[in-house]
Amino acid sequence: MKKTILNTAVITAVSVSLIAPASADAATVSQATSLVSQAEKAGAVLHTLYSTPKRFHVIGKELTTANQAYAKASQAVASLKASSKKTGLQTKLQGVKTKINRTVAFNKAIYSAADSSKKLNELDGIIHKPSINQKTLKPKYDAFVKSTKTLESTIRVLYGESVKRPLYEKYLQPARAMEEMVLDILNDKASPKVLTPTVSGGRTIQIPVSEWSNLDSASVYNKANYTLDGNALPTGTSIKWMKMTPRNVISIILPEAAVTDNQKSTLKVKNLKDQMGNTLVRESDAFPVTLNKNATGTDTVKPELVSVGQLSDEKLRITFSEKMESVNSFDFKITMNGHTIANNGSSGRGYVDIEPVKEDTTGTLYDVELHGYNYFDPDSVTGVDGRIDIENKIYETGPDHLGVWVKTDDYYEGAGPVELISGEITFATLAHTVSTDGSGNRNLLKGGSSFSLTLKKMQ
Repeated sequence: MKKTILNTAVITAVSVSLIAPASADAATVSQATSLVSQAEKAGAVLHTLYSTPKRFHVIGKELTTANQAYAKASQAVASLKASSKKTGLQTKLQGVKTKINRTVAFNKAIYSAADSSKKLNELDGIIHKPSINQKTLKPKYDAFVKSTKTLESTIRVLYGESVKRPLYEKYLQPARAMEEMVLDILNDKASPKVLTPTVSGGRTIQIPVSEWSNLDSASVYNKANYTLDGNALPTGTSIKWMKMTPRNVISIILPEAAVTDNQKSTLKVKNLKDQMGNTLVRESDAFPVTLNKNATGTDTVKPELVSVGQLSDEKLRITFSEKMESVNSFDFKITMNGHTIANNGSSGRGYVDIEPVKEDTTGTLYDVELHGYNYFDPDSVTGVDGRIDIENKIYETGPDHLGVWVKTDDYYEGAGPVELISGEITFATLAHTVSTDGSGNRNLLKGGSSFSLTLKKMQ
């Protein structure tokens, strides 16, 4: 009898030992499953955020929430005994961890973009100062190149092309353009470019000069570097220099006694030098100028740019407040989608063409085309409509190229007008100008005006 009772007790004890732990384990699995579900929801929020195109700020509190949920769920799952249920929960947590890692990578790209933008603005401030300090520029450039490489590597690993592309266009393309520009300055071998002068106030000759490394002041103020009708400048001539990297205006103010009314003369420039030591390789063309002893009118009001409009997919129209005698593209800073258009004269690989409207009798209307230089990749894919993708260089600062689709039978490699079918374009007049109105005074175009226009496909 005692033996029977003992066996019953043993059986009961064994049963309890088997059943009780199983019940406790089931409760832990339920809790772990709930925690994993919460972590998955937090991960789904992250996925929505880091996969949203054109997001340019970090993901903060949502990442913190996901990390906390993942940590709790991981701890709960780790406490489970080995089972298919545990394996399934671990797989789900791996998916959450992947979303967390993608978010961390996204934030790194945003932080890199902010650092790159800061360094880009520092460089921009240096190269647009009246004089460029090469010793200051070089270390800033080196740090910028390093940050650009970091930016490129952080964008490359992001999830989804729709996320990478906006970051690439907003941050990396301008960074690369700035790299190229500063490197050109550091390795500058090009001489200053003298553009067509104008005359204001009767006897002040305004000479526009394009030069990124800025001009050497001694060569600017050396009167021997200028000749009028093949002779030295008259005694009493003064020179002023308005510095606006990369555009400069040199004003030669002739004394009244040395000028006659309606005097037809020619001006030549030589030996202008930039701060890198590059000098004009030859004397400039003989620029024709018409001089007067004094201003021949009482109009002293400066003309103004008053409007910018779109005529077609390739042409804009600008309007001035009064009749213009000369309009020089040199006077305008033109940006498209925030990036400066190349505008260094009336030719080259990227320039702005401004022409008077032939049928206009007021002298106030001018048509504008932005000319870029087309590059063709022989391996470009031809679309089903017979078009190929080429690249068109138009920017001075900003993306290296615009992508343009053209018909294969229309394609040529060289300069051509750019299609203006979308985006925002802004015209601003520089502080110092050379364009003049049609009055006797030949008043200079007023600086500081700015007009923006939203472009659209017209045809």
